[in-house]
Amino acid sequence: LDVEESADGYQLLGAYLTDNEQYKDAITILEEHLADFSEFAKKQALGDLITCCDKLGNKEKKEEYEKRVKELKEKD
Repeated sequence: LDVEESADGYQLLGAYLTDNEQYKDAITILEEHLADFSEFAKKQALGDLITCCDKLGNKEKKEEYEKRVKELKEKD
């Protein structure tokens, strides 16, 4: 089992927390493990981070994550 596959479980946890409006907890989990996610999970996590930041009114972080999504899409 490689690090990316095991880390992707945290992405699912972050998605669950986002869906249940536990935005601060979701941000904590997703930011802590973001670097270890597979490319697919990283895109999913960034989407959840954007949602969380939007719901919490953190425009600066939201824009930072949107930029990272754009960079990932340009690599594809």
